[in-house]
This record gives sequence, C-alpha cells and structure tokens, in this order.
Amino acid sequence: DYAGWEHVADGLSTPALTIDSTPSLLTIDGLGGISESGYLPKEILGITNLFNTTTNSIMPIYLGDSYDLRVQLKVDSVSGNPSRMDLQLDIGVGATPSIVISSQSAAIKVGVPAYIIYSFPIFSLSTFISNGGKIFLNTNTGSLTVTDRTIFIIRTSSVGS
Repeated sequence: DYAGWEHVADGLSTPALTIDSTPSLLTIDGLGGISESGYLPKEILGITNLFNTTTNSIMPIYLGDSYDLRVQLKVDSVSGNPSRMDLQLDIGVGATPSIVISSQSAAIKVGVPAYIIYSFPIFSLSTFISNGGKIFLNTNTGSLTVTDRTIFIIRTSSVGS
C-alpha cells in the first residue's frame, strides 16, 4: 500500500522559462489538463501532494522513502549555442542550489521544438524531509526557452513513519 504516483503538468498560464548559465527554479503550476493526483500514496491521497505547486518543491512523505522522477521539458528556442542543459535536485532552503543530491545533463540538439527528459531515482533522508526538494536548470552557455513542463513522481518504496 506504500506505492502511488502523481503527474504534474504546467497549464502554460505562467510564462515560458528562460534558462541560461545561472540556475533557475523549475516552476510547474499544476493546471495542465494532463495533471493527475488521484493515484497518490494512500496516506496522503486527498490531503497533500508529492509536488507542491506553490513552492515548486518535491515533498517526500517519510524518512527512508524512495522515488523515481521523470522531468519532461519542451525547448522552444535556443540562443547562443548551448550544448547542454543541466538539472540539479537541491534540498537546501536558498534561492540557489546549495545541497544538491542529484544532477544530470542533457545534450541540446539542433532544431526546435525538442523535448528533453530527465529520469532518475532519489531517496529521502532528514534534510529532504525538512526542506523538500527543488529542481534547478541551467545551460553551459547561451540560453534556451522552455515551455511544456511536467514532473512525474512515483513512490517506489517506504519504511513507513
């Protein structure tokens, strides 16, 4: 009974994100028509979510839980020839990454629009439980514009409360 998932999509009511070499917070408003929160783990179903759209934070449930994440982004325009976009999952409390627990890079290919997908497992210890986790994006050079933004979170294991 520990498993469950949530899919959060941006409704594009917020402006496109411009990502450059300075880490930017990934924002997703949850208003997209393909958002789904009816299959959350039973202990939080109808109470809270795995992704908080107000703080744009991943909110693990219990110490020791593990999750799989998939972040999908649509790149609509590119400027200055970036060759990669980096993602950092940060569990610090600041406006910039300070306690990065996972990071990935994706190559920027020629031609837009293009989709970039990051997929990785994570686990939750005390700092993650206290602060939640925020996703930051940056390029190695230049900039790009990201529109369609989704996050899919699956709880894969739990040791309970």
